[in-house]
Amino acid sequence: MTQATYARFREAAARYGENAGEMTVCKVIEDDAGVALRVAGVWVALWEVKHPADVTPRSFLS
Repeated sequence: MTQATYARFREAAARYGENAGEMTVCKVIEDDAGVALRVAGVWVALWEVKHPADVTPRSFLS
């Protein structure tokens, strides 16, 4: 299984570039199958999520 995983990461890097990120493995699968595996909706980027201790009650209103 480790070899199969490594092969998919190498394939993603070859298609989308070495700096494309780990989620491009999912993009390889989506592109090959012709489907979108993304969940519908508007999502906050992981790096923009705030810890609850860093959020003031007013910030929920903006």
